[in-house]
Amino acid sequence: MCFPREDRSENNEEECVQFYSNERTETLIKAIIGLATTLLLILPTVALYPLTVNGGTGGVKIGVVAINLLARSNLVSKEAAASTLNLR
Repeated sequence: MCFPREDRSENNEEECVQFYSNERTETLIKAIIGLATTLLLILPTVALYPLTVNGGTGGVKIGVVAINLLARSNLVSKEAAASTLNLR
């Protein structure tokens, strides 16, 4: 569970609730963002190669690139929002 520090003492009724340190949470978030970024760099290349070799249409290739662009921009906006809220 993630609560601000001031709420941790108030929500202490449940003994089975565990709180993770900020460093541990930050490491997890960075790992998720790094994995997502790596996948967004590799997946379009893997998807476009068979389309190019097998003679895929231009519309399908543009669709793959457009979906990749939207996914990347979504990831960047989430990362910017996390850094604004100091969640990174």
